[in-house]
Amino acid sequence: MPTSKFEQEKRGLDKRSKTGQPGRRKADNALFFSEARYRALFRDNPTMIFTLDTSWTIISANPFGASRMGYAAEELEGQSVLKLFHEDDRTAVADQLLRCLKNPSEVHRWQFRKIRKDGGVLWVEEIAQAVYDLNGELNLLVVCQDVTERKRAEQDLEEQEALLRNVLETLPIGVWIIDAQGTIVHGNQAGQRIWSGARYVGIEQYGEYKGWWADTGKSIEPQEWAAARAVLKGETSLDEEIDIESFDGTRKRILHSAVPLRDSCQRITGAVIINQDISARVEAEHALRRQEADLRKAQEIAKLGSWTYDMSGRISWSDELYRIYGASPETFTPNADSFLDLIHPDDRSAMQAWIDAFSAGERPGELVFRTILPDGTVRFISGRGELVADFGDRQIHLAGTAQDITERKQAEEALARSESAFRATFEQAAVGMARVATDGRWLQVNQRLCDIVGYARDELLTLTFQDITHPDDVDADSGHLLQALAGDLNSYSKEMRFIRKDRSIVWINFTVGLVRDSVGAPAYAICVVEEITKRKRAEEALAEKQRLLEEVNLSLEQRVAETVLESRKKDEILIQQGRQAAMGEMIGNIAHQWRQPLNTLGLIVQELQMTYGRDEFNKETLETSVKKAMGLITHMSKTIEDFRNYFKPEKEKMPFNVNQAVATTLSLVEPSFKNLDINIEVIEKDDTDIYGYANEYSQVLLNILLNCKDAFEECDVDKRRVIVITVFKENNNSVVTVSDNAGGIPEKVIGKIFDPYFSTKGPDKGTGIGLFMAKTIIEKNMGGRLAVRNAADGAEFRIEV
Repeated sequence: MPTSKFEQEKRGLDKRSKTGQPGRRKADNALFFSEARYRALFRDNPTMIFTLDTSWTIISANPFGASRMGYAAEELEGQSVLKLFHEDDRTAVADQLLRCLKNPSEVHRWQFRKIRKDGGVLWVEEIAQAVYDLNGELNLLVVCQDVTERKRAEQDLEEQEALLRNVLETLPIGVWIIDAQGTIVHGNQAGQRIWSGARYVGIEQYGEYKGWWADTGKSIEPQEWAAARAVLKGETSLDEEIDIESFDGTRKRILHSAVPLRDSCQRITGAVIINQDISARVEAEHALRRQEADLRKAQEIAKLGSWTYDMSGRISWSDELYRIYGASPETFTPNADSFLDLIHPDDRSAMQAWIDAFSAGERPGELVFRTILPDGTVRFISGRGELVADFGDRQIHLAGTAQDITERKQAEEALARSESAFRATFEQAAVGMARVATDGRWLQVNQRLCDIVGYARDELLTLTFQDITHPDDVDADSGHLLQALAGDLNSYSKEMRFIRKDRSIVWINFTVGLVRDSVGAPAYAICVVEEITKRKRAEEALAEKQRLLEEVNLSLEQRVAETVLESRKKDEILIQQGRQAAMGEMIGNIAHQWRQPLNTLGLIVQELQMTYGRDEFNKETLETSVKKAMGLITHMSKTIEDFRNYFKPEKEKMPFNVNQAVATTLSLVEPSFKNLDINIEVIEKDDTDIYGYANEYSQVLLNILLNCKDAFEECDVDKRRVIVITVFKENNNSVVTVSDNAGGIPEKVIGKIFDPYFSTKGPDKGTGIGLFMAKTIIEKNMGGRLAVRNAADGAEFRIEV
């Protein structure tokens, strides 16, 4: 009975061969043994081999291929080959398989990831080609090679190259790579800093680099640079000390090295240039002693001493180490035995084992031990050491440090006590406290929090922060909490509502502080919950009272507005009174100006009467007299018009010229002032324009001038009476000063001169509202400033707008 499928097929073939033609039997035998060899090759090949149909179903898999994937061959047969590939690669694999079917004469290669039965990942390189089986069906033959290790090696190589680039960029020395022509191919940041840039030129243009030999001061020629000698002659130059001028003009001293690069045929392909800035080396040498002193001081401050210990047992200590152990360099000689005598008896064996580990070539870590000072004080010491070897890797000595960490130990003990106190505080706090996980779960809660929300501790620990938060506050607060738990927000505080177990609402002040783990990642949050329900109710009552108060304030504002309006009306009445007083003064001025023209007009009329009927009375004489009379009448009419315009009220602000306002005012009062022997001088330093009420501005000038006139009438001035008006600009403002030499204003009343109804004159000579009206016009109506002061010979009024 056949023992295998192969033997069954062999016997069937033999049976057909006996009944068939001899040639047919020979061909069948050859075909059978060819298939047998293929099957043996397929079965025993140490390469993964798969055959697929056109729907990517596995027809067969050799034992090696199935085992590499963690399967038996029978488990894979009938399965889609795509399931063996990494999920992210399946689409690309299907595209490659389809390309094989479309191009059956071509051999295709690809690399993808396969997933073993145990979940492991294999990188495979596959060779595939479409083939026809004995029945003429198109199949795919796929041969796979495990390239996982190669992939890992490639990734390691990429990481090493990236590391090399990073190392190159972080090196504190300049590194340049040039090609065979001397042109820079690459330069790191340190090199760029040394030269303040780079010049991408060949050797012929090396003249752009400025350098001098440090020993002779001679300029370096282009062909003399180490880079040029490396690529032209193959010379290796190490640590040539030269002076350079970087491209920003800075002078530096550097160590300059160049090593040629060669290909496999020893042809020079470029060079590596090394620059090291040693400008500060001399200064560093001078500062070395200072640094040593600083180091000693730093060791003293840090309570850190250093030591060396050679293999013969000889020990060398720094000054601070003597202080740490309470020993004196004059009386104490450190060696193995004397040193161990300083160690606490309970720690000596550990110290000896630590030293022995170094002697055995090991690298033990930190050793914390105790020492006993001469006064009996016990101090904690942290010891660290390093085995120092020569270039032949022979041990020379130990070097290390010892630091007094007594305070740190005390702090650790204090921390332990603090943690114990925190636990006690946590449980006994008058406010709710909890630890909340990064997903919002309650990790730890105190009894006060349970009382606030009405849950038992076990019940609350099954819930999340969001479960007991009022729905209207969840969205508003969850963002803050999630930010805190994600590490974006270290702390926050917010007033919000919790829902108690009995479904009642409780207002709380919720404060969250983030706690991070040792690597800085958010670990959990500490939450403090303070019940503020009573306070919130009080705030609501206060808000209601505030609303009522605002209503009262609104009513009060209306009353104030009415009072202000009434006050403004009173001011307008005062201004009107001032205008009427000024009008009285102006009527006197007009009477004075009309007196002379009226006298002249009377003489003209009398002359006509006297000459009428005589020979000299003719048409020409009549026309001349009429012309003179009409001129006088026109002049008097213009005076009336000027008077009307001067006191006409203005409704809107308009731009106007200050110099013209001064001239207009003077045209109305100057004749009467001359009659009183008062001279008015105008000094115009600048031509100025302002925005306001021109007539009101002129009335201010008029009131000031009338005040000056009254001052002259009240005092006895022997010298020439003068009023000086000065117009100029100051800080982009228009300034007009009016000064007189009438003796000034008494100091006791100068501060009241702008008060309403205040006057130094008798009741028959003034109302006391003229200067008040003037200040109101300038400061309230025009946003300016009106002030007065006593000058050398009199008063000076200053108008600034």
